[in-house]
Amino acid sequence: MQSNIVIDENLIKLNGVENVFNYPIAEVKQIGTLYIVRLAIPMNISLDKEDFNNVYCMDNTGKIIWQIQNIQPVDCSEFTIAPIVLINLNESQLFVTDFMGRKYEVKLQTGEMELKRITK
Repeated sequence: MQSNIVIDENLIKLNGVENVFNYPIAEVKQIGTLYIVRLAIPMNISLDKEDFNNVYCMDNTGKIIWQIQNIQPVDCSEFTIAPIVLINLNESQLFVTDFMGRKYEVKLQTGEMELKRITK
């Protein structure tokens, strides 16, 4: 199915269904019938917990399937959460990189992140 997609600042319209986000859309990538949407998070403002979960997955009907689960590991109190700044696709796998240079694999079904390596 060919999808009709329109992006305007913080609005995405996918096959006639509109979703409006709190921040501008930085990039959208397609993987199969899913669309991965990354929001541009400004660095000059105070951020809350929700701002660090700046990646969403939508299906081809425009429904939001999940919001990324960018959370602090329970066994690492010194871990600093940072916004996602890059999305990479490798065949059927989704990888994201955060502002601190950490690369994660993301489960396409749930949005759960698993640390793979540090890139900086």
